[in-house]
Amino acid sequence: MCIRFTKEKQLDLQIQYSSRSNEVLLKKLRNSYELDKLIDEEKSDYKNIINVQSWVYSRWDHDSENIAKKNDVFYILEQAAKGKRFRCAEYSTVSKACLQALGFTVRELWLRSRDEELVKRNSCHVMNEIYLKDLKKWFFMDPCFDIMIKKNGIPLNAVELLQSLLNGEELEVINPSNEITCEEYLEKIGPFLFYFSTSLNKEKPGILDLINGSRDELILVPVQEETSAFFKKNINKRNSITTNSIADFYPEI
Repeated sequence: MCIRFTKEKQLDLQIQYSSRSNEVLLKKLRNSYELDKLIDEEKSDYKNIINVQSWVYSRWDHDSENIAKKNDVFYILEQAAKGKRFRCAEYSTVSKACLQALGFTVRELWLRSRDEELVKRNSCHVMNEIYLKDLKKWFFMDPCFDIMIKKNGIPLNAVELLQSLLNGEELEVINPSNEITCEEYLEKIGPFLFYFSTSLNKEKPGILDLINGSRDELILVPVQEETSAFFKKNINKRNSITTNSIADFYPEI
């Protein structure tokens, strides 16, 4: 199957990514866990982000079945300190909050498979994407495995990873914990690199949202996939906006 996306914008859409580091709960998180100690002013944003991810990764061991009773960063970290283990979603939640507390622009990213068996198990993978101001681009980090991936020295976003895999390009895997090999990681993540979705971060729904139902999710869909029976059956279009455009999904900030 040929998986491709368009480069031209399709939507008149503005996703808000405002700074949240001064929010009360994020300031509390920053101070309570001394997150500033993870930041070295002499290092690049990219290297400091790696430090934050590795710290989050080290808080608990992965358990794909255990769902946190509260989707709350303090609760998750407190339970982890008691020996509880959690899923990729909890890694993403904690990592996102820590990075936002430190002033980074970060969003959650859901990867969804087109594999019928994975869909039946309600299986997806959650990670984060961060915007690097110096490179003016998004790149992905996977705190569940303490992984980032580069090509030619440039960190990749999730769609760029898919395209590189399809083209058989050489990749550089950054895995400070040394817990997983490149081959093992790509085997795990590969089946989920088909649909890509993220929150629209809307503070207030618009008129069309109120009429049609709140649209709280943006989904990047391969060209022509909207007409497939699989897409019509498994994607909730009432609560989401879909696009084939990489420019829509990866806005320059």
